[in-house]
Amino acid sequence: MKQFFDSKINRMVSEILAGELVCTDNPSLVLTTLLGSCVSVCLADRVNGVFGMNHFMLPGKLGQTQPTNSKYGTFATDSLISDMIKKGAEKKYMEAKVFGAGRVMGNLIFDVARSNAEFTQRYLAALRIPVAASDLGNDYGRKILFYCNTGDVYVKKIREYSSNPEALARERRFFAWLKSHIGGVGHEESQGAYS
Repeated sequence: MKQFFDSKINRMVSEILAGELVCTDNPSLVLTTLLGSCVSVCLADRVNGVFGMNHFMLPGKLGQTQPTNSKYGTFATDSLISDMIKKGAEKKYMEAKVFGAGRVMGNLIFDVARSNAEFTQRYLAALRIPVAASDLGNDYGRKILFYCNTGDVYVKKIREYSSNPEALARERRFFAWLKSHIGGVGHEESQGAYS
């Protein structure tokens, strides 16, 4: 995770990469990440003023022992909830906004994007955390900005990965990692807010 001041939005920003998460009780902070087939769960307990976001690469399986690695949805989401509770959040006040699972690398034997989207919806339902907004699936990537003070998430859709070298490089690294671990395997639109 890196933190920096963004003069365009006049805010401190925490940027996370795949396999990372961030939790804060600073309402003026903006959380951001770049997503292809991965998913980010943005969580907010606005009653207690605690916020967080993860970025995971692969789903998990309900009711099964999971790797203790934030690249997997079960561990990444459970860790985020645990970190938020340590900062004073209560699960009963948490709500989620979820983004990603874009099928940006064409046809693959293992459709990780679809698996991530389906997992995220099922897992949050099993945890009884309501999903207030989502933008999952399709054939584009996303850059998201989560404004903790309002709970709004702004999404910039990245339609052509070939025109975004950073996004393309990250997605290629992910699929290389995926292949080694399990085998197999833009134009930008105007921003939209999910409030």
